[in-house]
Amino acid sequence: MRKLFEGVQRFQDEVFLEHRDLFAKLALGQAPEDLFITCADSRTSPSLLTQTKPGELFISRNAGNIVPPHEAVSGGEGATVEYAVAVLGVKDIGVCGHSDRGAMKAVLKPETLDELPTVRTWLNHAETTRRIVREKFAHLEGVERVNAAIEADEPVRASVAGATE
Repeated sequence: MRKLFEGVQRFQDEVFLEHRDLFAKLALGQAPEDLFITCADSRTSPSLLTQTKPGELFISRNAGNIVPPHEAVSGGEGATVEYAVAVLGVKDIGVCGHSDRGAMKAVLKPETLDELPTVRTWLNHAETTRRIVREKFAHLEGVERVNAAIEADEPVRASVAGATE
């Protein structure tokens, strides 16, 4: 925790002062053009990856970068998409995955989630992906099967995100 506090202090003492005009403008409101949905994985950094500045992206992060179907129980993801589109007027929604996705590994082996009931419930939103892999890629194992799940999950999430337009 000490590292976090020191980082905030460094931001206040150095970065904020260097970008004072930008932060003064952002204090008046936000107008991002894009919603960027990505995994909560600590190895990903949306602003670093996209080379964007504060105010340029509206970001949603969650385990597995999952976008539940619109009719799913209300939650943060649906509220984020709705707010981004209806209030902020974002023009595009990007869903960004990554390799070696732990969420897809768990989707393929739900028994690994016996001690994580909330994660299990959340990953049920990827049931379509599990079904696709079971039906079309049963012959694959290990890394190849996980990669098939990652690739199969991309169009499923894209079609869900596209339904918001």
